[in-house]
Amino acid sequence: MNLGFDFRQVRSLEGVMAALERMAARINTVWKKQHKADGTHGNITAENVIIEGDLIVDGVPITGGGGPPALHAPTHSQGGTDPVTVTSLAGYPGGTAAFLRADATFAAAGGGAPAAHAPTHNTGGSDPITALSGAVITSGTVPDARLSGNVALKNIDNNFSASQTVPSGFTIAGANAQFWMRDTSAPSTQQVWRMLGYSAGDLVVEALLDPSPGIAVQYVFGRNGTLNCTGLTAGNVSSSGGISASGNAIISGYVQANGHLHSVGAHIVAATGIYAGTDYYEKGRGTPLGSWIAVTHVGTNFYGGPPMTWQVLAGSQYGNNYTLIGNTMIWTVYLVNTTLGGAASAEVYIALPIGLTGAQSDGTYCEIWVPVEGWIPGSVNVEPGNSRVVIRRYNKAVFPNLGTMHIRFTITLRTA
Repeated sequence: MNLGFDFRQVRSLEGVMAALERMAARINTVWKKQHKADGTHGNITAENVIIEGDLIVDGVPITGGGGPPALHAPTHSQGGTDPVTVTSLAGYPGGTAAFLRADATFAAAGGGAPAAHAPTHNTGGSDPITALSGAVITSGTVPDARLSGNVALKNIDNNFSASQTVPSGFTIAGANAQFWMRDTSAPSTQQVWRMLGYSAGDLVVEALLDPSPGIAVQYVFGRNGTLNCTGLTAGNVSSSGGISASGNAIISGYVQANGHLHSVGAHIVAATGIYAGTDYYEKGRGTPLGSWIAVTHVGTNFYGGPPMTWQVLAGSQYGNNYTLIGNTMIWTVYLVNTTLGGAASAEVYIALPIGLTGAQSDGTYCEIWVPVEGWIPGSVNVEPGNSRVVIRRYNKAVFPNLGTMHIRFTITLRTA
C-alpha cells in the first residue's frame, strides 16, 4: 500500500514531523475503514480500499484505477459468458406461487375469479370466439335454428335431395303405418302410390288419385294368402313375365299371361278356366308345357339284347320327340333302316329321353318291320326305376331275320 510519503520532500525536522502527521492521518483513515469500533476487521469493500498507482494481480498490472465497469449486459444474458438466472436474483422467494411484477419485485399471484365478461366473447364483442370445436359441447341443447339445413329433424317433413340408404331392419311404426312413393317422371295424375298396413293385419298397396284425394285402385294382400283388388275382374289380369301364387289367391275370372303362370306349393281355383296368351311353364322347366322336344341322336341309346346288336345311325332317326305334362311323358319314335346284327335275340332297347326313369309299369303296342314278314305288331314297355323301354315282337319270339328293321310307336308313361 502506498501511503503517499515522499522523503525527498523533507528539508527540515519540521518537514519530517509534518510528513509523519500526514502519514498517521492516512493510516488512521484506512484503519477506520477496514476495522470495526471493537478493533476487529470489517468487510473489505470498494469504498474502504484506497489504491494509488497500479494494482498488480498475479503479476498482471490492472490499470485505470476504480470507477464503474463498462457496459456488459449481454454477458449476463442467455448464451452470454456470465448468464444470470432469475432464481439467483436477490429477493427471489422460491416456490411456484410467486411471479415477477413490473416493479422488479416478486409477489404472489392475485386470487379470485375474473369478473363476468361473457358479452366480450359474443359476435361483435371485444374478444369474440371464432373457432369453437363441437367436441367441447357436452351438455345442453343446440337450437334447431342453429343447425345446418342438411340436418334431418324428427318433427318435420324432411325433403331429401339425394338417394338415402337405410339399414336392414328399417321399420315404419305407427297405426296404419304408411310408405308413400311419388314418381315425378310419370304423368301428373299418375305419380303417387302408397303402401300401408291396416289394423286388420293386411298389407295394402294403393294407386292414389293425384292431385285429388282418393284411391284409384287398391290391392289387399291378406295374411291368409288371399289377394283382393277393387278393380280386379275377369279378363283384366295380365303378366308379361309371370304370376306366382302361394295361396288360394285367384278364385274367379281368368288370368291373361304373356309369359308364364307359376304356382308354388298351392293351387289356383278358377271357375271359368285359366287362359294363357302364349305359353305355360311348370316345375322350373325351360320349355313351355306341352311343347314337343326333339331328342338329339346318340348311337349308344339304341342297343339289342345280347348277343344281338342294334345299330341306329343319325339318318335312321326319322322322328324322336317327347313332351312333358307334369310327370307324364308322351314319347313318339319313328326309326327307319336300322340294322340288327350278331346272334338273334328277342329284345331291343331305347334309353328314355334326358335320363328320365319310369315310375310305374306302362306299355303300349308298336309296329315293327322286318324282311320277309313285313309290318308285324310288337310291344313297348317300361318298368319302375328303369331308364329304358323294351321292344319285343308280339309273340315275344326272337327276331329271326337279321338285317334291316323299321319301328314306330307312341307311348304315354309316368316318370319318377
